[in-house]
Amino acid sequence: MESTQRHPPLATLRLYADTLDPAVVSKLLSVEPELAAKKGGGMTKRADGTQVSAKAGTWFVTTRRRKLGSNPARHLLWVYRLISPKFDVLKKAVPDLRADFSLLVHDNEFETKNLPAQLLQDVVALGELEIEIPERALDMIVDSKNIHKYIT
Repeated sequence: MESTQRHPPLATLRLYADTLDPAVVSKLLSVEPELAAKKGGGMTKRADGTQVSAKAGTWFVTTRRRKLGSNPARHLLWVYRLISPKFDVLKKAVPDLRADFSLLVHDNEFETKNLPAQLLQDVVALGELEIEIPERALDMIVDSKNIHKYIT
């Protein structure tokens, strides 16, 4: 479903674990992260450039500079396809690996039921998904326990 929103959707993927080495993830996924650090390492996280210490090893990427159009499903699918083929290999290398996804949609008309059910199921099988629609002040967490509420 294409929308008429002013700002394109934004999907993110965050991988994290105490033992995560961002260089290993980058090499395996063949993508440079927008933010990464080993546990305890410094990273610039805030808009003002403030350095913070990573509470866990972190590797983070978004669809910000990708030309994916205005369909939120395309953005979520891009981050899912980035990790899904390599997730099991990464879990073997980093047993405590966790993933979470987010989808920011600036479209007052957007409904989660417009996302393909299979895509939601596949994403949630790898990690939690946060969907935010600021225009309606909605912030939803989709996980394996409540996914049925978001699939029609």
